[in-house]
Amino acid sequence: MTYDSFRNIHDQILSTVQKKGDLPSFKWFDDKGDIAGVSWNGFYEQLKQASKSLMALGVEKGDKVNILSNTCYQWVLSDFSIVAIGGATVGIYQ
Repeated sequence: MTYDSFRNIHDQILSTVQKKGDLPSFKWFDDKGDIAGVSWNGFYEQLKQASKSLMALGVEKGDKVNILSNTCYQWVLSDFSIVAIGGATVGIYQ
């Protein structure tokens, strides 16, 4: 088995987006109990927007960012967004 080498997690995500674009990346149950989800392309667009928002709030490479949340898709999106800009996620679980 061979493994690809990446400079950082952003490059790894981008590679996955390029290979799997319209395939599902994450699925979850919504408030009604129905299955909801997002494709890799959709996830990447949300990741870019969330990362830009964090930078607009002043988050910089090396900063630690706290997430206080139940386990959910938004936690995953926030975590990847923080890491993609060089931050470190500090989670607090309920």
